[in-house]
Amino acid sequence: MQYKIPQDVQLEDKIVGPITMKQLGICAAGGSLSYFFYITLAKTYYWEVWIIPVGFTAILTISIAFIKILNLTFTRFVLLLIEYNLKARKRFWIKGEGLIYPSILRKAHSKTKQEEKIDGKIQTKMEKNESTTIEIKEISKILDAYPTLKT
Repeated sequence: MQYKIPQDVQLEDKIVGPITMKQLGICAAGGSLSYFFYITLAKTYYWEVWIIPVGFTAILTISIAFIKILNLTFTRFVLLLIEYNLKARKRFWIKGEGLIYPSILRKAHSKTKQEEKIDGKIQTKMEKNESTTIEIKEISKILDAYPTLKT
């Protein structure tokens, strides 16, 4: 006995003609919102006033439901466009750079006298060109001398 194996499982099922359930729900929500604007505004205002919110809502609903740009839905395309404009366009990676960027939420760290003293020792050793011959025990002593930083 042979069975049919579904080939395109990512394709949404069509409910009414070429319209999927998702598109039908979007059209129903947007259409009801447009109709609500029409009912509330058409009673008291001329058509020049109520046509703007009704038309904007209808056009936005149709574009969200049916328009695809670069094989992306309209909402996903708009969200990606917003993310693209908000994030940095160029990013640089520099080996060994461990810069901590200042934050509004955190206090700036100021060096204690002990840390300045240790930095001075390191600087003098580097000036004497002994920095290349420092052994692991000396490095561990220097690192152990720093107090733990609370953030």
